[in-house]
Amino acid sequence: MYQVARGILSFFRAVPDIVFALIFVTAVGLGPFAGVLALICHNTGVMGKLWSEAMEDIDPGPEQALRTAGASRWQVVANATIPSVLPQLTGLLLYRFDVNVRSSLVLGLVGAGGIGLLINKSIKTFQFDEILTYLLIILIVIVAVDLASAWIRKRLQ
Repeated sequence: MYQVARGILSFFRAVPDIVFALIFVTAVGLGPFAGVLALICHNTGVMGKLWSEAMEDIDPGPEQALRTAGASRWQVVANATIPSVLPQLTGLLLYRFDVNVRSSLVLGLVGAGGIGLLINKSIKTFQFDEILTYLLIILIVIVAVDLASAWIRKRLQ
């Protein structure tokens, strides 16, 4: 079961999100739904890999102490595993969210919705003022995501 799960996650991680976007644009049509599906598929593989490595690297001491005290498997997970790995999992989640904000721009250029689709349309019609507006919006969103991510990380420490 472990190897099958790792194999599936490796497949999702190996296929770039833009390839998933092209597949889903063909399957469900143009629009943001195809982009969301593409990001979900790719990030399932990436987050599965990152989170599994984070969980494998935790200190086994608290888990062993709880097992020795007679705790059930769920008690060990709830009181030792999750608290010791939660800050790292949250940091990885915020990092991938930041990456996805940037990826969504590229996915929009292939028809998977979002602001990238609007930029593509503006490029084709030579509407340079619209392109500049969209780029400024992207800059503001990326800065806002960076600031929010830094604030959340600071609150977790």
